Order: sequence, then C-alpha cells, then structure tokens
Amino acid sequence: MLHWTQHVDGVPQHDYCVAVATSEQKLYSFSGYYMEKKMDVHVFNTVSLGWEKLTRGPNMVICHDGYGYTAVLIGNTVYVWGTAWKWWYCNVLYAFDVDAHRWFQPKVSGTVPEYTDTRGHSVCALQTVMFIYRGYSDVTGRSDVTHKLDTSTMVWTLINTGGTPPPGSPGHSATIIGTKMFVFGGGASYENSISVFDTESNLWLDTPSPKLLPEGRCDHSAFNYNGELYIFGGYSRYNDDDVIVWKFSPETFSWKNVKHKGKGPYGPPTPDPVETVPLPRTLLRRRSPYPGPAEGEGKRT
Repeated sequence: MLHWTQHVDGVPQHDYCVAVATSEQKLYSFSGYYMEKKMDVHVFNTVSLGWEKLTRGPNMVICHDGYGYTAVLIGNTVYVWGTAWKWWYCNVLYAFDVDAHRWFQPKVSGTVPEYTDTRGHSVCALQTVMFIYRGYSDVTGRSDVTHKLDTSTMVWTLINTGGTPPPGSPGHSATIIGTKMFVFGGGASYENSISVFDTESNLWLDTPSPKLLPEGRCDHSAFNYNGELYIFGGYSRYNDDDVIVWKFSPETFSWKNVKHKGKGPYGPPTPDPVETVPLPRTLLRRRSPYPGPAEGEGKRT
C-alpha cells in the first residue's frame, strides 16, 4: 500500500506551474501564471527536502510568463512550449539546461504547431522525440492534431494519424509507456476515457472499454511507473481537489483504485473512490478554467 511519508513546508506559491524530475534527485518547477514578472525556476532537492530559487544571472534569458505551457525533460534539457496570456498566445520553443542553469531558444524547422494549439495541449517524450497532442484550440474547439519534435535535429513534424482519436479536450494528460502514448481525461466534459496512440504506426488503436473507470477529471497529474499509468489529483465534476490515486494496466487494460495512507497534499485520502467527498472551502483551489458539463449533464457544486 502506498503511504504519504513527508509534508514539506515552504513550497513556492504560484497559481500555475509545471515541473519535471531529473536523475539527480531534483525537481525543477517552472511558474508564471498571471504574474507581472518573468518565469521563476525553483529546484526541490528530494534528499534534503529543501527548495531553492535559482538566481537570475546575465546568461539566463527568461522565457515568457503566462499559463498553459508544458515542460518535458530530454537528456539534460527541459523543453518548455506553449504559453497563453489572456488573448495572447506563443508557440515559441524555449529550453533550460539543468546543468548550466541557462535558458536558450533552439532554432527549429519543419511544421511548427500553430500558436492557437497552445491552450489545453499535452506533452510527453520518447527517447529524443517530444510529442504534443493538442486536444483543444481556441479557434477550432476540440481537436486531434498531433505534432512531434525530434530534438536531435530540431525538426517539427505534423503527424498524419489514423484511427479514431480521443475526444479532444483541454486539461488532459499524455503519458508514454513503451512506444505508445496514453491520453486520459480532459476538462470540456470531464472525460474519463483512455485512448492509445502507437508512435510507430501513427495509429490511434481500437481498445476495449474497461469495466471500472475513474471519475472524469482534468488538470490531473499522470506518470509511468514500472509500465503502469498512475493518475492523481485534478478537478473532477464535483470536487475541486481530488486526492484519489488510480492505476491503469496496459496489459489487462483495466483500472484499479490505489489505497494509500497518511496525510496527502489536501488532507487525508478520500475514504471512498466512488463517492466523491466535498472538501472544506479553505482547501479548495481555483476552479477549473475549462467549460463545465453541458446542460442536462449535471453541474459542479
């Protein structure tokens, strides 16, 4: 059984941030939502359990502030892409060297994703290739456009996909397991479907429907551990802070609620994975910025 073991104070306070973990047991956090300053970079040491804010030196070209961006670690470089600020969007790729603590802007070529693709997209990496699944566009609405960037050549490619894509939705997650990309969730109607994209054949695969499903959610965390997909947190239809942990097995194509002990980020674990429990107002974060369920589907409380 999983067990929460540490509660660390002094976490940087930001309304929006993304984070990546390195092999040196450090967590890099990039933040910049609704701030009148450029993006901050904080480092969390998982051994000493301490936070450090990096000093901005003359060789640090800080990328744009805003929200909606994603980050992925390939080698010793964190690639940050896709920023939105009110009605302003950016599709420029920025990079951060975790060894030299230096920002730079790589020169890219090929079919660069449109700037309107930046809101609601997801990113994941397979070896040296970064995949971006759009899911939502402020211009066209739901979308199934997929791009990839080969960081060894810095060439963007628009992937000509086949098969049936997932219902495009902002706030979903995309996770690489093996050579496949697993897309889950989203905030347009609180999706709980999971779709699989084969990066070798460029096909969305036909998959069975799991008997047990997590409650639909968006803005959750997702990661691959030992070949299985874990999801945590996010917004569900009736809870703004969902502390339930779920595990998905690609081999059996089935979900399992993961029991866990200890005090999690928002208090004790929810006692029942099926019946969602409203949290005290003092623990609620801002509500999801994405549209809620359609009329007649119920409403958030």
